[in-house]
Amino acid sequence: MEVAMPGDRVGVIYVAAGPDAYNAELYEIRLGSTLCARRLTLRARVSDVTASDELLIASTARGLIGDRLEIFREGRFRSVPHLGRPYVFSPTIAPGGRFLAIDRPSGHNNRLHTIVVVDLRSGRRVPVFRTRQTRMAPGELAWGPDRWIAFPLGQRTRRTIMVVSADGHARPIASTGWTSRIAWFPSRLIALSTPLAFREGRTIILDPAGATVAAIEGWSAVTWSPDGEMLLVQRRDGALGAASAPGWEVEVLGPSPVGLIYSSTAWLRGPIPGVIPQRMGDLSAPT
Repeated sequence: MEVAMPGDRVGVIYVAAGPDAYNAELYEIRLGSTLCARRLTLRARVSDVTASDELLIASTARGLIGDRLEIFREGRFRSVPHLGRPYVFSPTIAPGGRFLAIDRPSGHNNRLHTIVVVDLRSGRRVPVFRTRQTRMAPGELAWGPDRWIAFPLGQRTRRTIMVVSADGHARPIASTGWTSRIAWFPSRLIALSTPLAFREGRTIILDPAGATVAAIEGWSAVTWSPDGEMLLVQRRDGALGAASAPGWEVEVLGPSPVGLIYSSTAWLRGPIPGVIPQRMGDLSAPT
């Protein structure tokens, strides 16, 4: 069964998908009249993925102490340079692909967390914010306009949404409940979502002042389209949907490739060149 894309939208999304966060794999999903997915080759489970233009970075885990970042270059994934130490969390790449923001743990039991901006060309690393809290989960850092970064701070049930500039100036913009995903587009709208694993999803869209513009019940795992006009969301049964202003009504696109999508952080205009799949097949519409 074919699934019509709202507004005849096309593009490609990269997701870390699986039955749970410990058994996720990397998928490329092509959006068109039907959804077509293929599983990509990596040596370990994937906890996060971030992409910009023709640059793809996957966060892979081989232990409990943190994740390694791998960048796709010359036909295969290689370790991301310039990180200083291998274990980082919640990577997000800036538009244009030059700058990467990461959460780097340190100190006793890795309880000190530093948001670091990495220049992938020069290797320069700039710490912009430090905090003592539990580590940031996949998707909890998001680049915004003018090189600002948004992230949640505080306990899971009571969190403050912060923004920090590249020179380290930080300020709060909103208070929320449990936030597990953040997506920020140059239109200056910020989308926040709750996790799907333990409850029904909920997505909130904020304006630059932190006021709520809209709430989307039952959907989570947010990602903006390349033009910033549509928001990709996911339902607890695995279905993918898209919503847009002014009403933010969700139109179902189709099912996820497998289980739940834990990190749908990259929606691009076209596929990353040269990424080699393990398998490829059409996806049918959800019943």
